[in-house]
Amino acid sequence: MKSPILPHEMDQNTSEALKGKRRPPLAPLPGAGLYPVLEGRIFMLGVGAQKAGTSWLYNYLSDHPQVALPIAKELHFFDARSMPRHFGNFDRRALKALSVIAERPQPGTPKLAMKDLQKIDRARMVGEDRAYLDLFARLDPTAPVLGEITPSYTALGKRDYRQIRDFLESAGLKVRPVMLLRDPVERLYSAIRMKIRDTEGRGRKEAAPDAALRRLVKDSVTLRSRYDKTITALDAAFGPDGVHYEFYETLFNDDAIARICAWLQIDHRPADFGEIRNASPREDDLTAEHRAALRAELAPVYDFCRDRFPGRIPETWAD
Repeated sequence: MKSPILPHEMDQNTSEALKGKRRPPLAPLPGAGLYPVLEGRIFMLGVGAQKAGTSWLYNYLSDHPQVALPIAKELHFFDARSMPRHFGNFDRRALKALSVIAERPQPGTPKLAMKDLQKIDRARMVGEDRAYLDLFARLDPTAPVLGEITPSYTALGKRDYRQIRDFLESAGLKVRPVMLLRDPVERLYSAIRMKIRDTEGRGRKEAAPDAALRRLVKDSVTLRSRYDKTITALDAAFGPDGVHYEFYETLFNDDAIARICAWLQIDHRPADFGEIRNASPREDDLTAEHRAALRAELAPVYDFCRDRFPGRIPETWAD
């Protein structure tokens, strides 16, 4: 006989979430001291951007002895919770993974591995916000830094970031957001190529340049390219000096990694730059016409970044 893993009182919240309905605002904990193991520790909130080196950064930090991250790089808690119509599929995936664990033969007293425990916590997050904190409370208690990186958090707004800040701080955590940026056109095109690769074999073959233009205005991929909106929202929640920004084009060197380590208040350790993540091969490239159309549509992003980061924009971002 299977033992239920999800508590009964989650059923209604879970049902609402899976219907794509926005849940009540994320609320701070009702009182202090509920998570003593988390108090005073730094929480790195990795907000993206997608295809901007986040996988490489996750691997670097996962190997750092002063950092404890979940086994799964992307938890998709805040985006699925706040924008279920765009990201609710991640909740459905979490519940599906839970069913696999529940159906697995468990002779005697089961001893679930940490990977399974984290999958259970992620499934609980569909209807129970504190399950997010429960997951981090189970990680290495000696690591001064916790955190996660979910690139689609770039799609969140200022209200979402303020709620995230208040929620994490109510558990005693010191929130340190980190955002990686990449040339907006290159980032968008890299994401489109990834989507096409993921859907190959399902009868959805499409030339990447054409797909980039078609999805520019109606695909959630575009939400992740509007750095101007993301940074404005982050500034409103954390202040202009409350978020650390690095650029994909200049990320893979010791100076950039040293800056990230200083931001997280951990020791700088040498990094392996031999394998650059998300540098996917190109089977076809953007034509001049395609690139010009994308560049024109994303012009506000380029203009905003030049003003927000004077003297820091990589030369490859130029026209």
